[in-house]
Order: sequence, then C-alpha cells, then structure tokens
Amino acid sequence: MKILHINILYAPYDYGGTEVTLQTLVEGMADRGHEVLVLTTGPEPGLRVDKINTAKVLRVGVRNIYWQAMREKPAISKRALWHLADVYNPFMKRIVSEVVRSEKPDIVSLHNLPGFSVATWDAVHQAHVPMVQVLHDQYSICPRCTMFSKGDICKRQCFPCRILRLFHPRLSNKVSAVVGVSRFILDHHLNHGYFKDTPVKQVIHNARDFSKLCVEPCLRQDNSVRFGFIGTLTQSKGIELLLKVFKDMAGSNLQLHIAGTGPLAYEKLLRDSHAGPDVIFYGVQKPEDFYPSIDVLVVPSIWNDTFPGVVYEGLAFGKPIIGSRRGGIPEMLKDGVNGLLFDPQRPDELKAAMIRMSSDTDFRASASQAAYDASPYFLDINRFLSSYEDLYHALCRGT
Repeated sequence: MKILHINILYAPYDYGGTEVTLQTLVEGMADRGHEVLVLTTGPEPGLRVDKINTAKVLRVGVRNIYWQAMREKPAISKRALWHLADVYNPFMKRIVSEVVRSEKPDIVSLHNLPGFSVATWDAVHQAHVPMVQVLHDQYSICPRCTMFSKGDICKRQCFPCRILRLFHPRLSNKVSAVVGVSRFILDHHLNHGYFKDTPVKQVIHNARDFSKLCVEPCLRQDNSVRFGFIGTLTQSKGIELLLKVFKDMAGSNLQLHIAGTGPLAYEKLLRDSHAGPDVIFYGVQKPEDFYPSIDVLVVPSIWNDTFPGVVYEGLAFGKPIIGSRRGGIPEMLKDGVNGLLFDPQRPDELKAAMIRMSSDTDFRASASQAAYDASPYFLDINRFLSSYEDLYHALCRGT
C-alpha cells in the first residue's frame, strides 16, 4: 500500500506524544514494506521535501496568518483571526488536493489537523480515496483542542466553539473510518454527534517502542522519595495543582522532579515561584534519563487528557503512577494495583495518594512491579501496527 499521513507536525518538530506515536506508525509501516509519506506543516512558506529515516516528508507553509507551532503565543486578536481562517481553509484544501492527486496514495491517514483544517476531509473525499481520521485530541469539537477553559474542563461546547465548529459534525461523515486512541476520545466525539454515518468506528491504543532502553523496575535505596512530572508545562496538565499539593506536604525526605517545557512566560513564572532544593526543574529530558531518577510518576491532568504517553512510559519503567480520573488515563491504570487515581477537583485526594506512596514502601514496591507487569500491552508495537495495517487493508478492499 501507499499510505499518506497528514498531521500538523512531524520530526524534527516533535510537539508532543502525537508526533512520537505518528513517527512510530510511519516508520513501522515502512519497515513492513509499505510506501509511506507524510504531509505536514513547517515554518517556511512553500513546499519542501525531506527524507526523515524511511519516510518521504512533504512540509508546507501554513496559508494562515502565522505558523501555529510557535512556542510564543501571538496576541489574542491574531489567534482569533487564525482560528476563524482555520474553520475551513480553502488554500490548504487546494494543497492537500494537489498532493493527493500527484502522489496517488491508496489510503490517507489523518491525525491532528490544525492548520490544514477539516477542509482536508473534503479534499480527500473528492479524490475518492479512503481515509481514516485518528482522534488524538478534541480539535474537531474545540479550536483549542482541549475543551478546557477557566481552569476546568468544559461541560459542554461553549457558544464560540459551537459557531466555529458548526459544520464539522456533518463534514465528519465523509470520513471512511474513525479511530480513537482511547475509548474516551472516540465516545466523546460520538456523543457530540460526530461520525454518525462513518461505517468503521474503532479504538486502537497507542504503543511505544522501548526495545533499546533499560526499563527494568528498580527502587531507590535511600530514604528519599522522588515524585516526578514529565510533559508540557501548561495549566491543563495540572502542574500548578501538583506544585500546590506538594508544597502543602513537603518534608525533608520528599522531592519533586519536573521535566518539560511550556510557554516561556508561564514556565518562568513556575520556576520563579517554586524552584528550590526540593522542587527541581530540568527542562527537556529523555525518558531513559528521567524515569530512573524518580520513584513515583504523577500525571495530574485537569483536562480530559486523551491518552497521555507519559502513563505507559511510566509503566514501562516500572514506576507506580498517581493519575487523575480524566480522559483516557483510567484506561491505563488500575486503582490500588499499579497506581492510584484521584479527582483533580479534590486536591486532598491527590495529597492522600502522594502521602500513601511516600509512606507505604510495601505498596510502592508492589505497585512498581504491577506497573512493569502491565506495560507489555503498551509496548506491543506489533499489536499497534497490525491493528492499523488490517484497517488500512480493509478500507482499500472496500470491506
């Protein structure tokens, strides 16, 4: 098969877990003998062709007022205009149509579409090529992709989101198949009226290849307990909640290690307010460097985090996990076995979980082993690739 993947970003512009997962899928399909190419965006105008490992990468400049992957946020007025143009971008539709026409893929696999817009659905549908929409976030429902506002999840679509996404449910029916990377994100879209007429609706959990890493579980031998957070430093990820709870319970034997970056001003505020001997900010760190240095991973997401890769990374390294009961996180954790779940609206639940993890060494040891034991499913690259390959083949055959 010839497979065209479309996503907002691709290596070396790795913005988050979606891009890591996509590269795993792209290179895995190439290893299985398929011809694979990626259409993505870049900071420069025009079209540039790259070769990233085994994949041909077509990188186009976004026909909008700025490239959305900039780390510094533009002014609110510019962001509003950008989202208005991104409701249905005919200029990007033309680019997608030209690529599909010239490359002649057998199937198109769509991922995160900000910048391209859902005009992509029309472009591929009009070319009579089967397509799969993989749901990594909530972009089709909410322009911010998170349904998160004023410090909490949105219970329903707000008025601006309803206006900016007025035609999306109807357009979504042009998709041949829809895949949720978690049961949560698939059901969330279906409950909002999306993909009603899409014949194939499926969940394929992500997987990560840790074959080259040393991921044996291990416990630290000293008396300190190191909690860890790794990911994007944004309010929706719950980093402020974690810092506040840790400050309330901090003791001489407790440390909080934080890896990741975020918007420059926000990251500086966090560092200036909280950095110290017991709260250490590292910036970007590789998983193989970060996880062995901590005892317990905390995933305190306030938004409905779709299927955060840090959870199954932590499992793979044998780290017990404290995670919020939001999004796809509960699909990976078994409360009281390989970790503890808490309601982010109840900070005392997070505090109690952290106290239990720090004080009950027997539980921490058993949860560490249970985490490691739960990880093979999420490390099964063959399972992950075969699920997509079978789906692509079925759509190409029209079955």
